[in-house]
Amino acid sequence: MKKRGAGCFLKERRAEVLIEYTEREGHTPICGVKEGTTQKIDFGILNLKSNQVYEGHTGEKEAGIVFLSGICTVEGRGFRYAQVGERKNVFVSKPQAVYLPAGTAFKITTPSWAEMAVFMAPSRKEGKPKLMLPEDMTYTVVGRLHWARYAYFMIDPVMSGSEDLYVGEVIFPPGHWQFPPHCHDDDEEIYYYKVWPRNGFGIQMVYTEDSRVDKIYKVKNNDTVVVPSGYHPVGSSAGDTLYVLWVMSPAPERRPLILKPDPRYAWAVGAEWMADELTGKIPARK
Repeated sequence: MKKRGAGCFLKERRAEVLIEYTEREGHTPICGVKEGTTQKIDFGILNLKSNQVYEGHTGEKEAGIVFLSGICTVEGRGFRYAQVGERKNVFVSKPQAVYLPAGTAFKITTPSWAEMAVFMAPSRKEGKPKLMLPEDMTYTVVGRLHWARYAYFMIDPVMSGSEDLYVGEVIFPPGHWQFPPHCHDDDEEIYYYKVWPRNGFGIQMVYTEDSRVDKIYKVKNNDTVVVPSGYHPVGSSAGDTLYVLWVMSPAPERRPLILKPDPRYAWAVGAEWMADELTGKIPARK
């Protein structure tokens, strides 16, 4: 057997989880430590209607709030971010997010409606709240040809001042894949999905190099997949656009995060220049 560093093998079995969610008012926990579905990260969806108020406290955790649709105001002691979001949906507008450090009390209100993803992970750092606008984030086209996708890195220790929290989103045009498949077995990852049209679907695979784990999931709008380990490529169907919101919380000693490609497809790492030579251009953002 190859050394573990050369690929993804079964180390300590923690089952991946597919969680379905039906939109409802208020805060809905999707997965977390108390539920036994994650090791470190808590994730939920917050839906507010006109003039509703949500109050919370990060406690001994840091939080990332990603605005999926609608407009809201996020405020607390020493900060107030008014009329943030301004997003019709994740497919037609650029992202906005708020980072909140541990020990932060906050309140969220909306004049109309708002949908948010809320991530939390343990933290001891004394940081500052920060509003992340598109110009504060890192945007990149990942891959080329039929594995091109459009990514925003929204929250991380450098951009937002988080301790361990990393949050980003990716748009997959119809028929595109995350390629080459990669793994990072010491750090779990959560994927939250939106699909357009809403009745469409995508594919989530989770597998190890020794095939002791080999799963394929059909993911639909508002589904969540918790990936504790293994390669975990994603693909969109030929007729649907796929949105993936991802979060990780790797410990400092495992950073910078190293993504290990499936050795069968390692040739594709850094192969964008070859595709550019063939096509003559970088694909435009959809």
